[in-house]
Amino acid sequence: MTPTDNQPPVAGLYATEFISGLDIDKPNVMRSLYKKYGDQWMSTFTVMTKSLGFTLETDQEVYRHYEDDVWHRAITVSGAISGTGASHAAFTIPLAATDVFTDALSGTNIFPRVGDIIELPNNGTGTGTDRQAIITAVTPGTPSVTAKLIEDPTYTVPTLSAGDKIIIISGAFAEGTDQPKSLAYNIKKYTNKLQIVKETWKGTGTQITQGTWFENTNDGGTWKYGFASYGMEKVDYEMALKQDGALLFQRPAAATAVVDPIGENGVTTGRYVPTTKGMFPEMQDRSPQVPYTVGSMSITKFNQIATKIEQNNGGSKTYCVFHSFNLGLELEDLMVDYMDNTNVSYIVNASGAMEDNIVAIGFKGFMKAGITFLFKKLGTLSNTQTYGAAGFEYRQNLAFCLPMSRTTVYADPQKRDTMDAPTWGVRYKKLGAYSRMTETWTINGTGMTGQRKISENDSDKLFTRSHLGYHGIAFEQMVLVTGS
Repeated sequence: MTPTDNQPPVAGLYATEFISGLDIDKPNVMRSLYKKYGDQWMSTFTVMTKSLGFTLETDQEVYRHYEDDVWHRAITVSGAISGTGASHAAFTIPLAATDVFTDALSGTNIFPRVGDIIELPNNGTGTGTDRQAIITAVTPGTPSVTAKLIEDPTYTVPTLSAGDKIIIISGAFAEGTDQPKSLAYNIKKYTNKLQIVKETWKGTGTQITQGTWFENTNDGGTWKYGFASYGMEKVDYEMALKQDGALLFQRPAAATAVVDPIGENGVTTGRYVPTTKGMFPEMQDRSPQVPYTVGSMSITKFNQIATKIEQNNGGSKTYCVFHSFNLGLELEDLMVDYMDNTNVSYIVNASGAMEDNIVAIGFKGFMKAGITFLFKKLGTLSNTQTYGAAGFEYRQNLAFCLPMSRTTVYADPQKRDTMDAPTWGVRYKKLGAYSRMTETWTINGTGMTGQRKISENDSDKLFTRSHLGYHGIAFEQMVLVTGS
């Protein structure tokens, strides 16, 4: 070790400029690492979903469920018609291609049947006399139906345009006639895939035993293994962030889109990388949407949300509104004003729950149109390095209205084997006692943890892995709120 080459004693004053050259003054270093961005964990969607118990295991990579379709539906006009049908003359209504079902034998089938009573839209005004007609012929191959007006012979068909809806309100048959044709009801199959999410930390024995000026954090946290502990903590954070991304915004990869880029021991496996379809893209495709103008959220929007739920026979009377921070500010101001106007006390207790204890985990809520709406901030949307970054502002104005009820699923028609299942949440891989919801393990080569060394390499590794996907049932009973 080479000493500092200071000179022999000389005449001088013990002043700063003299002593500083000796480098013997103890520096004043604060002993804590300050977390200037606070708790960067925030409130993750994955953690909240687990807390609610909305998880369900699966022993297959691809999981599916079946949903029934509407039992009765309106028919859609595909072309303009008007002014026809006087004196009960037959007229033709062309139907949209979306109203046609093609069976396995290439046969075409439509919902209207001979004998159905239909009602034509009266320009949406509700004034005057609604025109009603009876279907006299059905031509699925065209597709079209033939009908006759049933009332005053001076009536004619009102102006109809492509996209207009016609409703079937009843049926009428003469004495001694045959029965109408049978109906075949639709069953829809929905599938999704699991996604494997991974994270890693690695540290050498040398760095693990290095001391640092700071030994804890300003919030009281301490590090058992020096600065290595800081890196190990971030593994869990990155894992939670990736899980949230998969469950919330992940879009499904095409079956042959990406071949495994990591491989095994540097050699690619040739397997394709599957991804799940997250909640947001699924709601974009299937759920009713309620748009609002940013800065102008009003109580009438909850009337619209409740209307969408009612129209789709939402079975739950309690809905959770997972919202962004920006929208949460508007909702908070709106709820205070609305509850004041209706003389409902807006008092929150120390735990953050309403005084009447709507729920016990800190939601705020109110009732509108017979539905209890519970509000919860989705903190992950505020991350300025992900969903809060420039160019992704629309995600600062989102809300997901999800039913809080669970449904009973029967395994057989006799209803002997039942399961209480959530209608949305996390699916994860499990068979027997082996669960891949979240796995964490180490490969120890330094003795840092006091465990037996199982690697000859002078380093320790921390691994975490999750095998999960999003699952939702009856997205039509969920509502997506979007701001612009």
